[in-house]
Amino acid sequence: NNDDDDDDAATSAKQAHKRQRFDSDSRDSSLLKRLNAPKQEPREVLLRIYGQTHGDHALESMITESVVFALLSERNFGPKLHGIFPGGRIEQYIPARALTTAELGEQRILMKVAEKMGEIHSLNIPMSKEPDWIWNCMQRWVTGLEAIVKGNVQSNPKSSVMEKQMDLMQTFDYVQEIAWMRSIINEGEYPVVFCHNDLQEGNILLRQPP
Repeated sequence: NNDDDDDDAATSAKQAHKRQRFDSDSRDSSLLKRLNAPKQEPREVLLRIYGQTHGDHALESMITESVVFALLSERNFGPKLHGIFPGGRIEQYIPARALTTAELGEQRILMKVAEKMGEIHSLNIPMSKEPDWIWNCMQRWVTGLEAIVKGNVQSNPKSSVMEKQMDLMQTFDYVQEIAWMRSIINEGEYPVVFCHNDLQEGNILLRQPP
């Protein structure tokens, strides 16, 4: 009886080994099929052409924007990046339209935008986070504003609405306002995070039904 039990055990072990080999071969075959299966190509894409660049930091800004786009695409924020080439890139096409100014003021939409912005600002993006961009940007705006107010930049035609806006702008001391804001920020310990920096309705897509 012991011999019979040993034979049965040996037979069971062989069958189990065969099943294991068969299962392993099946997994390998399935994996091989998945690896060799052709990837589904997108049927619709968005072709973005950078065009001619102007300004001292235009090329640098374009490169930075492309890097940020790629990093966000990897984290499933915004359209997917399908490819890049000199002078542009290929993006996922999303059937959508930009928000209107009125829609951006709707509480339902505004709450969703704030939620997404919070997620973006919480990302750990491997980029320089020196807190100098906002101050440099404000300084450029102030310089441009001074040129407009002094009449160095002419608008054609000069409307009454623009004249009223220029009169209003001259009532503010923007240099003092910026200095005050900077002093407040310097007094606290505020973390420098990756930030969107351009929240406006034209940069928010509202998906459209297919």
